[in-house]
Amino acid sequence: MHVISRKALRMFWGKHSDSQSLLSRRYKAMTKHDTQEIQTHWMVTRPLFAIHNEHEHDYDVAIKRLNKLLVEVGTNERHPLYELLDALGAVIYAYEKQYEPIPECTGRDMLQFFLDEHGLVASALPELGSEQAVQEIIHGKRELAVSQIRLLAERFHVSPAVFI
Repeated sequence: MHVISRKALRMFWGKHSDSQSLLSRRYKAMTKHDTQEIQTHWMVTRPLFAIHNEHEHDYDVAIKRLNKLLVEVGTNERHPLYELLDALGAVIYAYEKQYEPIPECTGRDMLQFFLDEHGLVASALPELGSEQAVQEIIHGKRELAVSQIRLLAERFHVSPAVFI
């Protein structure tokens, strides 16, 4: 949805005089909505956006709703529910930024996460070097080299940026 000012409409119909009558009527129709009508519609749609401070249940419901919309709408910007998807995504993003911040982590933190997630030990990554070398990376005594980052990204099917 785009908000167009009366001034912009006047400029447009100054160049396209045949559009003045139609655009003027449309503008008047759109500005006739009183706050009572808007309030009525808002009372119906407000629960779709309700994530109360630190209420995990509200957040979970919003995520489920967003996922359903993603399945139905996808990336089709012409879908009638696309703007709802976009608005709900913005509400969830704001909530997560305030109440569910993503913790900072290092490449070695991510390496440890992937080892744990896949049930692996340091010796299972010979492409990084010896078991001792991998342990040194995990314990922060050695940094991951660019070549090691590429190998890890390939192995775990993630972007190399995950380890930077």
